Amino acid sequence: MKFTADKKMLEKSIAPVCLGVAPKNTDPLLEGIYIEAKDGTLTMCSYDREKGIRTTLEADVEREGKIVVDAQKTSAIIHSLPDGPVTIEADENLIMRIVTDEADFQISGKDASNYPGLPDVKGDLNYTLQQNKIRAMINKTLFAVSQDDSKPIYTGSLFEINGNSLRITALDGFRVSMRCDEGLTERDDLDLRFIMPGKAQSDLLRLISDSDRPISVNMARKHIIFTFDNVYFITRLLDGEFLDYKKKIPPQRTVEARINTARFIDSIERAALIIDERIKSSIKLSFANANLNISVATMLGKFKDEFSYEESVEGKLDIGFNHKILLDALRAINEEYVTVTLSHNLGPMIITPDAKSEGNPERFLYMILPVQLNNG
Repeated sequence: MKFTADKKMLEKSIAPVCLGVAPKNTDPLLEGIYIEAKDGTLTMCSYDREKGIRTTLEADVEREGKIVVDAQKTSAIIHSLPDGPVTIEADENLIMRIVTDEADFQISGKDASNYPGLPDVKGDLNYTLQQNKIRAMINKTLFAVSQDDSKPIYTGSLFEINGNSLRITALDGFRVSMRCDEGLTERDDLDLRFIMPGKAQSDLLRLISDSDRPISVNMARKHIIFTFDNVYFITRLLDGEFLDYKKKIPPQRTVEARINTARFIDSIERAALIIDERIKSSIKLSFANANLNISVATMLGKFKDEFSYEESVEGKLDIGFNHKILLDALRAINEEYVTVTLSHNLGPMIITPDAKSEGNPERFLYMILPVQLNNG
């Protein structure tokens, strides 16, 4: 194998592929990236048997061939090179040489003939999504995806597309995050429901940008494929029944409060300063007479803060929460006010849009389960 390509284009193509490498895989070939030069095209790909990434670019191919090499090492070498043409060749001993006018590297590779390759699947359904909108929605829900592999269905998020609107829901047994937005796709006839793994969503976030450029999506029975720029990204979907969180929302309301989001975050962040992360400590929220008192008592000390809110439903309630889980939800909202609803001290907190705000009243929902209050 021998080819020449521009350094910047090489770097742009290898960076996405490195995201799909499986660092600790039972198949040593999957710990590297696959490189093939053929018909004037350089193809690079990575695959971990659940998801894969492939990029292509034009190259001056002098001798066709293929090899598997260490992803991080190869990427670091390409990054270190000066701008301009780069010649890469591999010999029969699987030594890959990377050469410019100023540098000459040699690294060991592996035989690529047994590389499993990405699944050869293609579905019948195609549509596009806006990069910035799908990126924002995933960013504001992904933190609630479960890390517990004993319930694999919740290690992903539920995607529901109806017409041109998309709803993403994630939950981990302690909380639910849901975002809904419209105008993400050019089609208005879609009716889809699938569960995308959280790890694949994390990779997609790192691959796409904040631009409004479209992503082409192809839906197969067990896979979803994203294509944009020179990147092809495929991931297996999760199969199973996803919890209907709406059935878990209590019908009664003891407290319904319109709260300033930034003020709420500030108070919880202050409380967190005296919480020892090694010891499970809850913060106490006391709602009464349109005032919210936030307090915490730990071995490090005590904290108390109080501020007012607008009442829609008058009530009194003392309830405990994990401060990190509360902050995850509130930081994802980016709106001046939120509506906070509670039923009883064993029921969840429901955070929804401010009733006085414009826009879809169901554009987001965060549900957080309470924890036992600490003594003190």
